Amino acid sequence: DDAQGTMETASFYGDEYEDEEEDKRERRKYLIPILCCAICIIIAAVAVWLLLVTSDNSPSTRTTNVVTTDAPSPRPSLVATALPTLQREPSVQPTATPVVIVPPSPAPTGIPIQVPTTLPTREGQPPNDTCDTAIGPLVPNVAGVVGSIASSSINAEVPVPCGDVEENGAGVWYSVEGTGGEMMAHTCLGTDFDSRITILAGTCSAPTCIEGNDDFCGNGGSAVSWISTVGETYKIFVHGSISDNQDGNFELTIMSKLNDSCSSALGPFPANTGQSFLGSTDSADPDDEVNCGVAGQPFGDSRGVWYVVRGTGGVVTTSVCDDASFQSRVTVLTGDDCDTLECVPTAFNSCVVSWESVPFQDYYVVVHGTNENEFGQFGITFDSSPSPDNDECLDALGPVPLDGRSIVRGSTDDATTDSNADACGVSILGPGVWFYVVGDGSEITTSMCDEEAVFDTRISVYEGACPDDGDNALDDPPSCIGGNDNSCGIQASFTWPSVEGRVYRILVHGRFQETGSFGLKVMSKLNEIPTGLDDFLNGNQ
Repeated sequence: DDAQGTMETASFYGDEYEDEEEDKRERRKYLIPILCCAICIIIAAVAVWLLLVTSDNSPSTRTTNVVTTDAPSPRPSLVATALPTLQREPSVQPTATPVVIVPPSPAPTGIPIQVPTTLPTREGQPPNDTCDTAIGPLVPNVAGVVGSIASSSINAEVPVPCGDVEENGAGVWYSVEGTGGEMMAHTCLGTDFDSRITILAGTCSAPTCIEGNDDFCGNGGSAVSWISTVGETYKIFVHGSISDNQDGNFELTIMSKLNDSCSSALGPFPANTGQSFLGSTDSADPDDEVNCGVAGQPFGDSRGVWYVVRGTGGVVTTSVCDDASFQSRVTVLTGDDCDTLECVPTAFNSCVVSWESVPFQDYYVVVHGTNENEFGQFGITFDSSPSPDNDECLDALGPVPLDGRSIVRGSTDDATTDSNADACGVSILGPGVWFYVVGDGSEITTSMCDEEAVFDTRISVYEGACPDDGDNALDDPPSCIGGNDNSCGIQASFTWPSVEGRVYRILVHGRFQETGSFGLKVMSKLNEIPTGLDDFLNGNQ
């Protein structure tokens, strides 16, 4: 029995041992995969941590210092030792202050337009880079708008040619509402590049050309005028040349036809461009307060519009002869203001006038008709050039020899009309130049019959003081001797008895406004050469 108990006990403990071994084997089977997974998770976590740390630092040279002590230490970290800490500058987006239009209330009285204080730069396109984003509508007859075409786009939809504009470069856009009268857009007051202006109507997708200009004002400035329709929107494209790849800054001014009085005169305009722009007297009021011309004859009830042109020190010529749809006339005045205007002596009742200007002095030019029934559209031109040395009576050239063989050549081009001189033999309507001779007591003949003159000439002869000789003219007024037109074809010749030692002034001028070159001969009866000898000396025998 004891042996049997011992065997049963051994069998029990043997079975228990085998069960424990089986359990250990079972636990080892799952422990290894668990450990592997834990190691993988730790490796992945470390990799992610390293990636995040390196992404927050510059990819420059770095060193890793692992600090180890007996005491618990923080987790190892990356310490930058090669470069200082850098801070990224905040990004600045280009901005442009919009133009705020201040409408006139109740009427334009010089109310300024608020304009950007800083201009767009190359960092971004201007806000009015396209037709659809045009700034406006601008208010006419107030302060100009400052702008820039820097970084602007080339607009292929703009039709060319348009007026004087042959090509379109990069530019910016504005708009204005038509007033029903004459309007003008110009950059004459300031630009630092060769600006061009194109006026368009219609839609932005299919614009139509109204007018365009390049260099009206000189020095890069341009000006465009047109007759507007009430309520119609016009787009103003200010641009450069595509061939020159130009850009720059400008000041754009919009003017409306409110110039039917002195106080609302358009300008001042430079007098040295020679280019023409449109105007109209259709809706103007009569200017019966202005009395100029022969014996103070007014242009009375005729409708007139006003301009201001600035003197150059040379001869200024204003003309409306070429493009007027009515019998147009020009009157010129000057003064410190509209209350002190005085007539400038020019040809009366003429569509073109010239006068000797004072540098930087403003002259008021009135375009009007011959009577109340004459009005319409016109083209006006301002031009300036140096006047001839003998343009004035006081500057007469001479004394001209009385030998009848010396030819004195001259020209009335760029001369002024001598309105101060009384009509003498013929009326004085065109520009003229002056000569003088000294009498020898015999008959003197002055002639332009040698066919050198290229225009229809006239001659007027005076004695005494010059018409514009100040106080002396009142004490010793000039006296007309006589004059002639068409003595030999369309050329003039005049003969008069002279007094020995007396000075005679000869005015050479043209029919109406005709000008040109000529040859002048003066012969005294005492120096007359017999016909046969004259022919011999001239090679005719």
